[in-house]
Amino acid sequence: MILLQWEHVTTIAVVNMDNSVIVGEKQINYASQLINFPIESFTVTGLTDAKMEIENGTDTGEE
Repeated sequence: MILLQWEHVTTIAVVNMDNSVIVGEKQINYASQLINFPIESFTVTGLTDAKMEIENGTDTGEE
């Protein structure tokens, strides 16, 4: 018998793996400038933070 467990998800984490570039003296992360989410239920996090949060079972933080 297969038991399914449903969880209510309020936030979806998106892992941003874009490497920023330096233009002149300014550091630019193009992905964060281009990403637009349709609703506020999305949060952007970095890969290291996402890995730690999954291992610890904690919520994803904002970048």
